[in-house]
Amino acid sequence: MLKNHANFHFEKLDQLRGVAILAVLLHHLTIFSPGAGLASRLYQSFSEFSSHGVDLFFVLSGFLLVRTLPEVPESDWLISFWIRRAAKILPLYALVLATVTTIAPTVLSFAGFAIKSATLLNGSSDWPWHALFATNWLFFREGSFTNPLLNVAWSLGVEVQFYLVLSLAFVAGFARSPRFWLGLALAAVVGRCIGVALEWNWVCLLNFTPGRLDAFAAGALVALRPNWFSRPVRILGAAILCAPLLLVWSRESLWLQTVGYSWVALGAAVAVHTAAIPKSTERGKRRHDGLTLLGRISYSIYLSHIVVRSLVRDVFLPPARTLDHASDWARLVAYITAGGCLAVILGWLVWRWIEKPAQKFLLNRTQGSESSPENRYS
Repeated sequence: MLKNHANFHFEKLDQLRGVAILAVLLHHLTIFSPGAGLASRLYQSFSEFSSHGVDLFFVLSGFLLVRTLPEVPESDWLISFWIRRAAKILPLYALVLATVTTIAPTVLSFAGFAIKSATLLNGSSDWPWHALFATNWLFFREGSFTNPLLNVAWSLGVEVQFYLVLSLAFVAGFARSPRFWLGLALAAVVGRCIGVALEWNWVCLLNFTPGRLDAFAAGALVALRPNWFSRPVRILGAAILCAPLLLVWSRESLWLQTVGYSWVALGAAVAVHTAAIPKSTERGKRRHDGLTLLGRISYSIYLSHIVVRSLVRDVFLPPARTLDHASDWARLVAYITAGGCLAVILGWLVWRWIEKPAQKFLLNRTQGSESSPENRYS
C-alpha cells in the first residue's frame, strides 16, 4: 500500500523535512538571551524545543532506511545502500570541511574577525575527527562544541554511526525485528541515565550515539509496525507539541536527559506515521509547495546556514542581546527573517549547483540511474 502512494507520501515526508529544517533554523537564529518577562521565557523554551528538529531528521532516517530493507540479507543491497548514502552526504560535506579547515580562517582574519579565525585555526588539528564522521565523539570527549562552523556536524556523526548499526543488524538478520529496535530504544534510555549518574553535561549526552539511537528506532518501528501507533499512542506523541508551553524546556533538565529524548522521538514518530501511512480518503496528488522544496534542500541548508547566522549577527547586531524591550523583539524578528531567508537562498544555491549535480553524477557512475524515489530518500 505504501508503494502505490510512493510519490505522494514521499512529498509529505519532504514537508516534514521542511518543518525540521525550519525548527533548526529558528533554534540557531535565536541568539538573544531571555529577559525577565514571561514572554521572553516562553520564547526561550520554544526555541530550545525547536532544536529537536534534528530528532525529526533522525526518525525520518530510521523510517526511510528500514522500510527499504529486503526480507532476507543481500550483499548487493548493502553495497547499494552505502553508495547512495555516500553520494548524498560526502560531496557537500567534504567541500564544507575543506573550506572550514583551509580557507575560512584566512578569510575571517582578512575581514577583521581575528578571534574567530584563531578559533578555527586552533581546531584545525581536529580535522580527522570530522573527516571520519566522529565529530560527535570529539565533542563528547571535550564536553563542549569546539568549532563554530562545524558544530552541526555532530548529527552527521550520529547519523553515519546509525548506518553502521543498521548494516550490522542487517547482516546478522535482525534488522527487521521490532524487538531489536525496542531493545535499542530501551538501551538508549539506560545509556543516558548512566551518563546522568556519571555527571556528564548536556553536550556529552547530546553527542553520545548509544543514547541517541531511540530516535532512529522510533522511525524503524513506524516502518515495521505502523499498527502499534494506535490513537492513545498518537495522542501521547502529539502532546509533545504542548510541552514547551507547559515546561521550562532545556537540554540541561534531568527529565529531558533521561526519558525526554524518547518522548520527543515518539512525537516525531507520530508525525512520520501520519505523513507516511496512506489514508483511504487521500489521493496521490503531488504538490510542489515551499515546504516540500525546503525539505529537498534541507541538507544543504543545514550545512551552510551557520555561515549566514554568524555573518548577519556579527555585522548587524550588538554584542549584548537580551529580550527586555520591544526594540529587542523587533531586532530578533528582523534577524530571524533576514537570516532565515538568506540561509534558504544560500541553501538552494548550494543544492542546485553542488549537492544535486554531485549526487546525480556519482549515482549515474555507480548505479546507472538516479531516478528512483528510493534513491532520493533512502
